[in-house]
Amino acid sequence: MTTVATGAAKNQFWQRIKKETTAQHRAAENAALSAAIMQQEVDLKDYIVYLRCMLDIALFYERQIFPGLQQMIPDIDRRKKSHFLISDLEFFGEDPARGINSFFLPPTTSVARLTGYAYVHEGSTLGGMMIYKHLAGRLGLSPEKGGSYFTCYGNATGAMWKEFLDLMGTCSLYGNNGDEIVEGARIAFDAIGLRLRGGATAP
Repeated sequence: MTTVATGAAKNQFWQRIKKETTAQHRAAENAALSAAIMQQEVDLKDYIVYLRCMLDIALFYERQIFPGLQQMIPDIDRRKKSHFLISDLEFFGEDPARGINSFFLPPTTSVARLTGYAYVHEGSTLGGMMIYKHLAGRLGLSPEKGGSYFTCYGNATGAMWKEFLDLMGTCSLYGNNGDEIVEGARIAFDAIGLRLRGGATAP
């Protein structure tokens, strides 16, 4: 496959996964906790609950998903976010250990399926920038004052997302990997949406 054809195939897959996970993505965005922190009169208590939820998710990813992606995503350790969430919770005087171990994704040895899981996790950094802009003035957040999670990649947010998309696009070119990636993303969106609705996904 030529360079041009490879680029076109990757672009086609990026459009496909976005389209085929739209319903699951919207459901997660409309979940109770997601909606609560986007209210005009957002409550700090809701934000803290949201941070706990995201810490639960981040820790699961770092312990269960990231190890299987180390060869495909060389900078996977740089994409860990739990320490930012812990820092934000501690800023508000909260115990980060409370309310975790409720999130779960089905185990798999498929790198493609894991990549689909990672697509949802990495994509959250883009939405996080929008959420941060909404919350910063209302709750007095800054990267040093309870808002480090949403700003974790700083000015590199766009570049790191493009790097991930390129790696995912390459993975999608082989065998039935594209189908596996899309299915993994759907599963992850559903699980994260359930957790954001206050439910436990762990078996």
